Amino acid sequence: MFNVLLVDDERWARVSIRHMVEQTQLPFRIVHECSHGKEALDYVRHDAVDLIMSDIRMPVMDGLSLAAEIRHHKHIHMMMLSGYNDFPLVQQAMRYGVEDYILKPVDGDELKLSLQRFLDNKGYSPNAQSTIQQILRIIQEAMPGDISLQEVADKVHLNSCYISQLFKKQMNQKFVDYVLEQRIEEAKRLLARTSLRVAEVAGKTGYTDIAYFCNTFKRQTGVTPSEYRKSVQEGMPL
Repeated sequence: MFNVLLVDDERWARVSIRHMVEQTQLPFRIVHECSHGKEALDYVRHDAVDLIMSDIRMPVMDGLSLAAEIRHHKHIHMMMLSGYNDFPLVQQAMRYGVEDYILKPVDGDELKLSLQRFLDNKGYSPNAQSTIQQILRIIQEAMPGDISLQEVADKVHLNSCYISQLFKKQMNQKFVDYVLEQRIEEAKRLLARTSLRVAEVAGKTGYTDIAYFCNTFKRQTGVTPSEYRKSVQEGMPL
């Protein structure tokens, strides 16, 4: 897993980019966020970072000034995310060792390609990522029912402990939590789009005990299945 430092003075931009990075399902995790270059420099002096994704125009210290400092940290790579399609800016960024320059608003597919290029340049082995993709397909095929870690391990012919560790490392989430999240999402879909009774929805998502299903649903969403369905029908989904 590669540690990413996200630097942008606009909070909404950081939230959006974080979401896009997570959606790529590539081995990157945003370990910290900063609102300007000086904060970023202070952070990398004490914490390990593999990649910095930075805006250009920021208060206190802009992205180019940050890049000029970061080039002295040979192990840290840098990517620019900017709303300025200005060739001289791109040239200057490249002179400072910036490896990619993506225009805002950032396109998710373009960001994924850029991150993939980073992996290629690092000589990253795709084996672990390939295994994760296979696991995700198996989970999806098992939906809307349940599937255990051991069942997945048997299908991919790997040790269940290894699968558990790999999944947590690559997805930044426990296997059981991910499966639960997918089952609850399917339950929400059934509650919103069908007239199935709550007991039937529970059965279709692998729950034999309706009380346990309702408790689990409420723990995950904050409302009971009936309350969720009512909110959707009233045009105010929770």
